[in-house]
Amino acid sequence: MNEHDLAATFAELRTRPGPPLALTPDALLDAGRRARRRRRTAWAGGAVAVLCGVVVALLLALPGAHRSPEPAPAPPAHRPDRSVPADPVPTQPSPSRSQAAPPGVSPSPGSPGSTPASPTASPSSSWGPTRP
Repeated sequence: MNEHDLAATFAELRTRPGPPLALTPDALLDAGRRARRRRRTAWAGGAVAVLCGVVVALLLALPGAHRSPEPAPAPPAHRPDRSVPADPVPTQPSPSRSQAAPPGVSPSPGSPGSTPASPTASPSSSWGPTRP
């Protein structure tokens, strides 16, 4: 090959039309839309994976979250009546036989086995009968 052949080859190539363009404006827009769709899908997939990891970590970290719930307590067999007070009022103890006066002897007022002489006694007199 000499210089003359080389110059003739270059002149012929310059006169030929160029190869068709591979990238058209429509093809460029489509490629950009596909790339944007891939990025959005990757972000959504990553967010779902992180969310699943956080949920699993919380379930393992929380105490009692992986155990079955305890059964509910059984209702009481008998419900107490609400009209009866929970703490009954203490009553006066009845006099025992050792404190009671022997038969035929009247107890003195104020002694543990004595009772008032009359049920109509005035509040001012403690144990005696009412005066007319």
